[in-house]
This record gives sequence, structure tokens and C-alpha cells, in this order.
Amino acid sequence: MKKEIVTLGFVGVDSGQLIICDPCYLKTEYVQREFKSSHEIYRHSDGKLWQFTFSDLTEVSNVKVNPFPGTYEDIIPEYGKNPNQLIKDGDFQPSGIDTMAYIPNGEFSYAGIAKATLSNELGGQLNYAMGHPGVSVAFRSGLGDGSYEVKAEIIHFKTWGKRISKVWVELITDEEIEELERIN
Repeated sequence: MKKEIVTLGFVGVDSGQLIICDPCYLKTEYVQREFKSSHEIYRHSDGKLWQFTFSDLTEVSNVKVNPFPGTYEDIIPEYGKNPNQLIKDGDFQPSGIDTMAYIPNGEFSYAGIAKATLSNELGGQLNYAMGHPGVSVAFRSGLGDGSYEVKAEIIHFKTWGKRISKVWVELITDEEIEELERIN
């Protein structure tokens, strides 16, 4: 039996995540849902809650959340500091409020994919609408956005011909790992 490794192509990433699924499920199983912000909600030492990319969290909680004025670098006039500095100084602490509680675990939607990839597991199983697993698997992409090489192992069978036995996405190359290790 002959084996060979080939490059199938490259996959572009702009959301820091990828999925593996049968494309027919994009039409039959994918849930269209408005995706609200998944950014962490911070509690200031004065008790007020703040969030970048503020969204209405009525589905999650009945608490009042204030929006950052722009980015993590923009000053919040009330404190005279930006969110990055408030976090560094310990004035902003994670609130522990689950901003994605309204999304069922394993839901095959953009929000469900984000919930899986933002988890501590870095990815997970997405489910069919009936609730059983198998519609897709979602995972974070290596170092975030970019273009990633997709490779396959091809096996040549005498009776079956060429077949793909493995497919993988090289998310962090050996060279990138070495460079990151040198930096740290």
C-alpha cells in the first residue's frame, strides 16, 4: 500500500475559529441566531459593570452593564483610565457573568461555535437540532486569524484506488513554536 502526503489547500480564518462539518448540514441543521457580545463583563471596584462591544444582556441577566467608550485603550472619563489600565491596576475584575448563557451548549450556530471555542477546552462538539452529537466540531485556530495549510494523507489501495486516510490543519508550525519558545 502506497501513502503520500499532499496539501489540499489553505483555509482562511477571520474569527479565530474553525469547524469541521458536512456542508449539507449548513443548510439543514445550522441555527440562524443573533450573536450578542461574548466579551468579558468586568466589575469595577465601585460595583459598576462594564463591557467592550456592549450588548443587551436581558436574556442573560437583569443587571445594568455599561459599555466601554470605544476600545480597551480609550479612557473611561469617570475613572480617568482606560480598561487595560483598570485591569492591570486590579480595579476591573472579571464579574463571572456568563455572557453566553442564552446559547444552548452544542448549538450549531455561530454563537454556539463561539461558545465552544471560547471555552477552556478550546473547542467542542456541536449537535444536530434533535440534540445528538455529530453535526460538527468547532475549535480555536492556532494563533488566531490567518491562513492555515490543510494537508491529507492519501492511501493507494489496489481495489479501492486513492482514498484520504487523514486530514489535518497545521495551526502552529514547528518554526512558530520554536520562535514563541525563544520569546518566552
